[in-house]
Amino acid sequence: MGSPYRQATATALAARPAAPEMTVWVYNRVGRRLGSVGAPRLVSGTLRDGVEPSTVRLEVDLDDRLAAELQAPGARVEVHREDPALDEQYLSGGWMKATEPTSGPDSALGVDIEDYEVVLRDLLAWPVPAAALAAQNREQWRMTGFLEDIAKALIRQNVARSTRRVPIFVAPSLGRGRRTTVVARMEGVDEVLLVPLEQADLRVVVRPAGPPEHRTGLLVDVVPRTVYPKRLTEAAGIVITSAGRVEAPEATRVVAGGGGEGVARDFRSLVDPDREAAWAREIERFVDARDARSELDEANRELEQAQEAEQRANTAYGEARNEQRHEEGAKYAGVQAADVALVRAEAARDRLPSTATAEQKQAAADVVTEKTEDLAAARKDYSDTVTEQTSRVREAIRERDVAAAETRRAASAAAALVAPYEADLLARMRDRLAEGAPKASVSVALSETATFAYGKAGLVIGARVTLGLARGVDDVVERLRSVEWAWAPGAALTLTPQIGERPPDLEDRFVSSIRHVARVVGAVAAAVRQQQSRR
Repeated sequence: MGSPYRQATATALAARPAAPEMTVWVYNRVGRRLGSVGAPRLVSGTLRDGVEPSTVRLEVDLDDRLAAELQAPGARVEVHREDPALDEQYLSGGWMKATEPTSGPDSALGVDIEDYEVVLRDLLAWPVPAAALAAQNREQWRMTGFLEDIAKALIRQNVARSTRRVPIFVAPSLGRGRRTTVVARMEGVDEVLLVPLEQADLRVVVRPAGPPEHRTGLLVDVVPRTVYPKRLTEAAGIVITSAGRVEAPEATRVVAGGGGEGVARDFRSLVDPDREAAWAREIERFVDARDARSELDEANRELEQAQEAEQRANTAYGEARNEQRHEEGAKYAGVQAADVALVRAEAARDRLPSTATAEQKQAAADVVTEKTEDLAAARKDYSDTVTEQTSRVREAIRERDVAAAETRRAASAAAALVAPYEADLLARMRDRLAEGAPKASVSVALSETATFAYGKAGLVIGARVTLGLARGVDDVVERLRSVEWAWAPGAALTLTPQIGERPPDLEDRFVSSIRHVARVVGAVAAAVRQQQSRR
């Protein structure tokens, strides 16, 4: 007869139908599949929809045929549920983060895996992604548009910097989400996108790309959150236990500090009157949005420079007109003087007496010729001056018109940025209000049934689900923020979803339960190995 411990374990495992088998595939650093883990002692993990990436914990025998490969730098693991009834059999996958080999009578290898989602945390958002680090000539990266377009552009532009990491492909955008503005400067891409995507009911998914035998990279997509169509209840045998928590608001009104310095700084405010009325409190919070006006400030600086250039062009035009009047007047006076001199020379020649000698007549004729030439030269000089001054004035007019057009363009560009600036301030205040909203949370332990399973009918991480918890308690419609799961060969898969914000003590409880499952499964596995060795 077996030990009471083993009997209790067997009874517990028989109480629920056995889950479909799982396969744990192992890949090397370049994505080539090496094989599957033969008989893992325990596979557990947490699927997350939030800041932290999902994780997997794998425990295998130290002499498993793939133990060495699991400990190699860049090793990858993928966990698949072998159930054709599921919409998606892929459960989780990622890189080896840490290994814990232990020796002794019960030698084992523990492997911690971080989901592929970690690539978004590992990727910094550069102000100018396409430029070298020394050529970051913009204060921040900024884009206005539909949120999906922005998210994918931010990821695509930053993954293009390197060819040494795993290839990352970004799915084409469908323009989902509200129009907004996103700014970034040397922050993790996941940190930049988390709040706006969450508020738009969108999420980023990262999946392995390429055939299962040889993964060619990762595919990043932005998808809407699914809605699970069924109501989950205890009566249906799905909800086993639940625990709830309600927290007061952390903010009811927000002040945003925009651009400017000192008394010239912009301030805006946003109040949630319903929240203040419901809780009878006014809770102010501040958002530093000084960077929000950077583009508008730059546009205003360009406008000031354009206005100064226009003023210089107007001054240059005035100087050109004055010079034209002066130079043309002076040259015209020279023409008049030469004309008078010629008239006088002709009169002197005509007044010569008939008794004048040939020399006198020739001298008078020479003077007339000289004055005629002087007049012709003066007229040419005047004509050249008119041509030159007219050209200078025309050039001054052209430069004045160009400067005026540039001023109008700069003014239009600056005016066009006022509304996005105000919208950005409003969006940041709304984000802060959303962060400070009252939090109602519930953690629910679910049991898979013949009609209910994670991965079926849209029940995936991030999905919105409706829970009927107890008689007299309103249904809860919330987001599936995390799913903690554990599985061992021959045992049923256990799932502990967490809906809403996590109550602080639930994680400790789940960690304790996972350790208990590991001890139970480990004891069973050790007993089986002992029996096999006796045979």
